[in-house]
Order: sequence, then C-alpha cells, then structure tokens
Amino acid sequence: MLYRVIFIILGMSSSCVSLKAQTDSLRFWHTSGKSSIQLNQAHFSNWAGGGLTAISLSGSLEYDAFYQKGRTGWINSYSQFYGISKLGKGTNFRKNHDIVELNSRVSFAHKKKTHFIAFTNVLTQVAKGYNEEAGDKSNHVSSMFSPGYITEGLGYEYRDENYKTDSLFFVVFAPLTGKQTIVLDDNVDGTMYGLNSSNGVKNELGVFLQAGFKRKILERTFLSTDLQLFTNYLYEFGNIDVNWRTALAVHANKWITMHLMANLVYNDDTKVPQFADLNSDGFNEAVGVSRKLQLMQTLGLGVTIKLK
Repeated sequence: MLYRVIFIILGMSSSCVSLKAQTDSLRFWHTSGKSSIQLNQAHFSNWAGGGLTAISLSGSLEYDAFYQKGRTGWINSYSQFYGISKLGKGTNFRKNHDIVELNSRVSFAHKKKTHFIAFTNVLTQVAKGYNEEAGDKSNHVSSMFSPGYITEGLGYEYRDENYKTDSLFFVVFAPLTGKQTIVLDDNVDGTMYGLNSSNGVKNELGVFLQAGFKRKILERTFLSTDLQLFTNYLYEFGNIDVNWRTALAVHANKWITMHLMANLVYNDDTKVPQFADLNSDGFNEAVGVSRKLQLMQTLGLGVTIKLK
C-alpha cells in the first residue's frame, strides 16, 4: 500500500507542473499551487520504557486557477489530502486523512468587492475507510463517492482579495442551493448518510452560507479558515449542516513547513456508529448509532513545493 501512496503523491506534484505550463501562457488566467510531503517515524527496540514503532506518511495538493476579464470572473480550486499510518509491528497501513475537494465559481461584479455568483462544490475521498474503533478490518464503511457531496447554488458574495499579500476575506450567501448526497458503493450503507436506501442519491434544496479568510498573522505564519453552513428548506428547516476547516502553516524556510489542520463536521443526516467495551475484555462492541460532532486534526512537518 505504501508504494501506491508514493505514486499518488508524485502524481499530484507532476499534475501541478503540467497545469502551470498550460495556464501561464493564457493572458487572463492567474494560477497558484503547492504540494507537500510529510513523513513521521518512531522506532523502538528493547526500549525499557516501552513504546510502539510507528510510521506515517501524508501528502497534499492545493491548486487554484483564476480567470478575470472585465466584470466576469471564474475561480477554480482543487485540493487533495491523503495520509496513511502504521502503529506497531505486524499491522497494516491504514489511512488517517483522505479528502478530495473541487470548487468552481463564476462571478459577475456588482460593485468593486461584491458579486453575483454561481458555484459548485464537490467533496469526497479516494480510498476505502474502515471502522477502526470497532476493530473491523474487513468491511469498509466508505469509499470514493460513498459518500460524495455535491453542492451547487446561486447567490451573492463579498470578496476582498490581495494577491500580493496572499490575503483573502469572503462571505457567500446563497438562498437557492441544491445539495446531493451520493452513495455509489453497494457495500456501503447509504442509510448511515441520510439516504432512504443502501445506495443512490439524496437531493436537498436549501440555503447556504459560507465565510472564510486567509492571511499572514506572524512572520512566516499563515492562518486560513473556511466555514460552510447549509439547511434544508423542505425537511427540518433549521437543522444546520456544518463543515468548518482551519489550517495553520508555519514556514521554517522556502522548503520546510509545519502544517496544523482541524476539520469540524456536523451533518444532521449522518449517523455515527457508537462502540463500548461492554464485557471489559478489551474489545469494543456496537451499541447503536447517533448524530455526533465529528472532528479530525492533523499535525505534520514536511517539504512543500510552491508554484505560482
């Protein structure tokens, strides 16, 4: 599995170079991107204090392409994060980070910093996921586009962006927004993600609100955050789906960067399995499902390649 991850990371980096070569020659396009690789490792042998040998590898790709001509703008962004880890001898690598996101937004300027917009967001993953807490290594609970989320809408945006300082602040209000929850894998239970059947598509119509910023907060230190809120007009209006992602990047030099990322998710349709050690034997057993606040956090130090 490790060699597959290495190929994925190398492929992401080569894709950046190819995209840059194609877009730099176009007059109205502005492009930027970065790709990073992070490796963490610890080894113990006859260590009196105890400990488990561990290794983790992760990679990321973020790329933006922005077209501007007159009052018309088109922003496209692609981001992918993937990581694996192995804890102890005799165990297999398991993924610990897996996000693929694509955004596309067409805008027509109303005033200098306000725009009418139409946008699409696609969110999914690339690899199968397992219930690690339950110790189930054979039955996956997620895979590519299982689930997948597609959001498209019409709305109004305030956007203040400075390419020279790499700073951004924006707010989007979209009162007409569609959202699709997709489960294509027959082996993934779609009812855990809000579908009425084991797989298929669930359609929703609602209101979408997004706010975020990116800016330099200290020397060589950048903070970015993106909060997305959605509620369904037609079913339980007021129950809000939340996706809030925050990232901190500290650059030691041109190549070495420390990344801290936190992702908080609440989806009223998603049921999270709950487990407990009922018999006090060290093995977790399923005790039901419930709607829970989901949190993912990663911290790593690695090499970053920046493209402009």
